[in-house]
Amino acid sequence: MKIVADTNILVSAALWGYGQPRRILELAIEGKLKIGVSRALYDEFCSVLTYHKFKTRMRKERATVRDVKAHVSPFLTFIRRTSAPPSACNNVSDNEVLACAIDFKAFRHLSFFRAFEQRIIDDGLTGHLIENAPADRTRHKHELEPPVGEATHQVEIRKWRVLYWIEETKKATISKILVISESRHVASRRGASAELVR
Repeated sequence: MKIVADTNILVSAALWGYGQPRRILELAIEGKLKIGVSRALYDEFCSVLTYHKFKTRMRKERATVRDVKAHVSPFLTFIRRTSAPPSACNNVSDNEVLACAIDFKAFRHLSFFRAFEQRIIDDGLTGHLIENAPADRTRHKHELEPPVGEATHQVEIRKWRVLYWIEETKKATISKILVISESRHVASRRGASAELVR
């Protein structure tokens, strides 16, 4: 499995020995998943480690910034970014995470969402992309400018953001879903890849 980790995940994984971020790092150490980061995300991680609030934690662990980087870096996969960071999020760092997820192909199947989340997402996708034209612009659905990797459109379904592209065939319009993620922390959370035919 592949994931893209934002700075919050990396710092939590490196400095605290418990919780989901730490479990992600442990799975990477065990070789069960790959954590992808771009140079920009890694540089942000290194910069954040120098914040005063984290220096206190490192002193408690008798570690330096160099020690933390040396512990985490071997288990990161550096992504050669080819997609331009989108303007899908208000936060520049979240846009970087999203572009990395697309370039790294760090997607998970919809079954990783909880059952009630699956129903909400499924109903939203049906309404926006099957019952209505996927290219139509609405309050919650629009074209991405510029495109993000292969993704050309975005739809918001409650707290989730869905990036997709549209393929027109003689028989149908197919919406290919590239990423489904929570709007606050795009792509560092659950994601999906699928096709919907209208």
